[in-house]
Amino acid sequence: MTAEGLTQLIKVYGGDYVIMFHSPWCDHCQQLTVYLEVMAENLNDRGNNVTLRTFDCETDVFAEGMFGVCHIA
Repeated sequence: MTAEGLTQLIKVYGGDYVIMFHSPWCDHCQQLTVYLEVMAENLNDRGNNVTLRTFDCETDVFAEGMFGVCHIA
């Protein structure tokens, strides 16, 4: 998904999102994704409508500036 596609998704469909900005090679990101999936599932079980999306920052470098993503290299 591109930064533009992510922006359009939120504008068109609305709702609540948890967005994980990550790099596929990052072990910490991979571990955190598991916890975010559980969190979104728990929120949905409690009647919330939360969608988890992951965004690969390696495929769209403009996302860092567009969404204010910071990272440790």
